[in-house]
Amino acid sequence: MNPLVSVVIPAFNAEKYIVGCIESICHQTYPSLELLVIDDASTDGTCELLKQIHDSRIHIIRNPINRGLAASVNQAIRIAKGNYIARMDADDIALPTRIEKQVNFLETRPEVSIVGTAMKSIGFGNFIHRFPLSHDACKAQLLFNVCFGHPTVMIRKNVFDSPENFYREELQQYSEEYELWCRLVNRFRFANLPEVLLHYRTFPPSLKSEAEQKRKINSFAIRQNFIMQELGVPASSAFEQHDQAANVVKVSTQEEVDKTMEWLMYLKMQNQETHAFDPDALDYELSKRVFECRYHNRHLGVPNLWAWYQQRVLKGYSPTLSQHLKFIGRTLTGM
Repeated sequence: MNPLVSVVIPAFNAEKYIVGCIESICHQTYPSLELLVIDDASTDGTCELLKQIHDSRIHIIRNPINRGLAASVNQAIRIAKGNYIARMDADDIALPTRIEKQVNFLETRPEVSIVGTAMKSIGFGNFIHRFPLSHDACKAQLLFNVCFGHPTVMIRKNVFDSPENFYREELQQYSEEYELWCRLVNRFRFANLPEVLLHYRTFPPSLKSEAEQKRKINSFAIRQNFIMQELGVPASSAFEQHDQAANVVKVSTQEEVDKTMEWLMYLKMQNQETHAFDPDALDYELSKRVFECRYHNRHLGVPNLWAWYQQRVLKGYSPTLSQHLKFIGRTLTGM
């Protein structure tokens, strides 16, 4: 018998996309599903559209007041009947085999509690977002950013047996998942499937600038706490350098880039004391950040490029030949 999967879809003013989202779940190749759609006090036509969808697997919960994404997801998890919880956003599209492939993965790997997938952006931009495949790589990436595409994750329901493992509702929809992964990573095993199994809708920056700013503020605090907890790093203004590496910030001087590089090497040394991260996974993540910081600051010219070749002391991440040539070419042409 196939284990039941509870698909959790929080929705707020999602009339443009909610029907397509729900249809993508209803048409999954995996048969044993329930859909929990939480209408978070929408003021558009979302509620009316939901009433027109007739499928016994769909359960609609309407909040009388807007509670926010984190509270809505927690609400659905508490009433979910499935062995697994699958997340979806109301404007995304799940590919037909998504649920089946994630269930098969978790059924054959009992040590893993949370699995995500790669995802492709639709709407504004057309990119494939890939995430680390192993648990150790996921944990290393958390030093800088999320290790899952949030709407792609499937989580064992027993993860939420403890009330301490729910989303923190005060974060609403601003990095609530980042904080959760940092909190769970030492207690549960993570993984990602390499295949694109979800289309993730993105919007022009002007439509989400306020939300992005709130997310950046929360993410900065989450990163800082995670680094202090895992690597024993004291609170310091050097966290600004870490934020530059996490967000790949373009700076105005070579000295600023060099300070960020020194900070990344400091994290490596701290890990040699704490052993919080797998050394190879950490080296890969740090070397990737070194390259990205150097590449995105190529306007600093040949000294920055030369510093990259001198600093290749970390193992694991190796830019492709195309990336190498692009770095050299754009540095020399000032692009």
